[in-house]
Amino acid sequence: MRTAFAPVSAGFGAPARRHAPKPNRPTGLSIQCRNRILFHEKEVQRGADGIVSVKLSAGDPRSTHARDVLKISPGDTLRVGILNDSPATAVVMACPSQAYPCAELFLTWRPGEESGDADTARRNLVLGGQKNGAAPNREPAVPSLDQHRHTHVQIDLLIAVPRPKVLRRLWAPLASLGVGRVFLTNASRVEKSFWDASSLGTETVERNLIKGLEQAGDVFVPGVTLVKRFPAVLDAIGVSGETPKPESVTVLVTSGIHDGDASAKSKNQNQNANFTTQTSEQQPIMLVAHPGSCVSLRSALRGAGKDSWGYGPKRVVIAVGPEGGWSEFELETLKKGGFTAIEIGNRTFATDVACISLIAAVKERTETW
Repeated sequence: MRTAFAPVSAGFGAPARRHAPKPNRPTGLSIQCRNRILFHEKEVQRGADGIVSVKLSAGDPRSTHARDVLKISPGDTLRVGILNDSPATAVVMACPSQAYPCAELFLTWRPGEESGDADTARRNLVLGGQKNGAAPNREPAVPSLDQHRHTHVQIDLLIAVPRPKVLRRLWAPLASLGVGRVFLTNASRVEKSFWDASSLGTETVERNLIKGLEQAGDVFVPGVTLVKRFPAVLDAIGVSGETPKPESVTVLVTSGIHDGDASAKSKNQNQNANFTTQTSEQQPIMLVAHPGSCVSLRSALRGAGKDSWGYGPKRVVIAVGPEGGWSEFELETLKKGGFTAIEIGNRTFATDVACISLIAAVKERTETW
């Protein structure tokens, strides 16, 4: 027996589902993980007595964060830092409040002086920082960029430009992990449109790098260089003995940790100031991720960092190709330039996962967390 189903009219249908009204959320508050509030050099005032001060308007996101998230009051302390300079502990002289919401945030500090609490000691990323629960060093010292450069294994990253959304979410983690320089290069399997994406804009890159530094509590900004002609990557990295041609490379962000002493910062207008030629004793360990290699990361890093083999090169360069892989020509060029092909397992990783995994593995192997 065939049963007929009458169509249900709109008048006899199920009642429309009613959604509970969404609560009104404040739109002016953008909560970020700021374990250190950072400032550009041009934002601060340096007194003749060595005291550094800064004033922020009540509408500045850092001022809003201090008021609404940290709940600060006059007399409290904040972890602060000047980009590519030194971290410090600032004293809050004045700040916005419920009674005076338009008041400025006024901070003062001495460069290099940090409070002796255990959490600051744990986060100390400069020379003289206390580790393993040691007593805090009460003597204030301004760490130089050259000291920082020579006390850590420096990890640089060479990446074939990934998809824009992947690159955008990668900037902050790279800065948080303490990468020194990032070289973005072209490759045969890189879409031309990737080079025009906003994720490669200087303002976008700097903003996201600073987010990562604020999260980690660091002050040294990773350098970012675009290498639009693949053969110039070895020149840009500094292992070929040649200075890269200006038309081949573009410096988006000047490195703060790898440029040597503070005098290098005055050369930012000259792009070639960011590239140094390595001597035979300074040759870094260079690794390129490639499936099918028989070399493990453990053996490739032999001699790097503080381990049972002793101290080796202070710099490790990691190359990660496009998600389609390096071409044969690109892989051979890297190998001839001194890169060792390594395998990181049987899994296929996206670019951001591969980068973070390799950086973490190198840091763990060289004991440079």
